Amino acid sequence: MATGERSEIESYLGYVCRSIDRMVACLDELTEEEANTPPTPAASSLRTLAVHAMGNVEENVIGVFARGAVPRIRDAEFTNDVPPSEIAPRWRELRERIMRSVGEISPGELAADRMHPRRGSMTGREVLFVAARHAAEHVGHAELTRQLVLAQRR
Repeated sequence: MATGERSEIESYLGYVCRSIDRMVACLDELTEEEANTPPTPAASSLRTLAVHAMGNVEENVIGVFARGAVPRIRDAEFTNDVPPSEIAPRWRELRERIMRSVGEISPGELAADRMHPRRGSMTGREVLFVAARHAAEHVGHAELTRQLVLAQRR
């Protein structure tokens, strides 16, 4: 892969990974109940936000960009069946899979078209942009949710 393309891909992935790192860190020092319970009935829990964001990254980066097999069931991300203690290890494993799958990308893939399951035809570059944008949206959401959860302790 051309050096410029590799640098661009690494830049997108850097933003994605730092956002998910921050989101996973939002679970630090919370009880399982705090991680699983949204601060208001209409909100999402921190566990849900982290699991959903990781599912989105896996689908976009590994599934769509790297054209790998990702059996994502989006609706399942919104159930509380993943213990908060398993989220950080899952993220470490997913991050390694992302780096392996993207490491195999050939030159020109940023400009190549892909078919996104919900967004239609997109270039590889657009897919990575969507992944970075989505992760950034949810990290802000998670950090505010953590603040609300901690405020309820008082």
